[in-house]
Amino acid sequence: MKNIHFDDFLKQRRKKLIRGLLFFVTFILILFFLNLFLKKESPFIAKLSIDSIIMNNPEFIRKLESLKNNKNVKAVLVDVNSPGGTVVGSREIYNNLKKISENIPVAISMKEVAASGGYMVALAGNKIFCYEGTITGSVGVIMQSVNIEKLLQSLGIEPVIFKSGELKAKPNPVEGLNSNEKDIIQNVIESIHESFLTMVKNNRKISEDNLKIISDGRIFTGIEAKKINLVDEIGSEKDALDWLKTETSVEKDIDVIKIENETNFSNILDILSLKSILKKKIATSNGLFAIWAPYYE
Repeated sequence: MKNIHFDDFLKQRRKKLIRGLLFFVTFILILFFLNLFLKKESPFIAKLSIDSIIMNNPEFIRKLESLKNNKNVKAVLVDVNSPGGTVVGSREIYNNLKKISENIPVAISMKEVAASGGYMVALAGNKIFCYEGTITGSVGVIMQSVNIEKLLQSLGIEPVIFKSGELKAKPNPVEGLNSNEKDIIQNVIESIHESFLTMVKNNRKISEDNLKIISDGRIFTGIEAKKINLVDEIGSEKDALDWLKTETSVEKDIDVIKIENETNFSNILDILSLKSILKKKIATSNGLFAIWAPYYE
């Protein structure tokens, strides 16, 4: 039996490892450029989904910017199934989606819930579809806090607070609010609410009487929303897609591509490293919310 020196053995293993890595990188490059080539040659309808509480989402905004600059995107279908979210996060998606709708048709397909910030996003579409039982509306803004001063007192706990001004960090759980402080915070809420109502007026043909009804923040079923023109049609996702195809005069068998998370080399490196294992995604926010959350019991 032929003996192999241990150093030679390590060199052979190293060569095999390098060849394997080169093969893997080459394979990824082929897939990457093939994907670019296919996207370049084929027109398609892009499909996006908003199916959770809306927060600041730079990745989703990058998707919208990419679609706006892609000449092969002939239309956009957006599924909305969200009770709302932060004012800034919802408005940012609206702004970017609105820019797209100025150049190509954008259809919104509401699912179970498209309320508050979810409805704000839907306003960017050229046509809004929903189901009869869709919950929508809730045009409003909310800031919530609690006051646990009495609870702390009963436990013999006295909060010690140092701050630069009387209104700093108001409201917070360990300090009460006087009438002046409540008025100041309420004015902030009403200012943002008025901005939301202006968006509704600018995007939907709604009478002043119906606008007053909407402004109290109530929710509506899809049928009710259609009656007051919050939505355009009672219909399914297929109905929304058929409308897009008619509007763009494209082939009926045009590809509908669901836009998922982008795949790039940094993503691949993340997958191959401990970063993807150790990274924890914890959503937190201190902002104002435009949200309505239903519960069925």
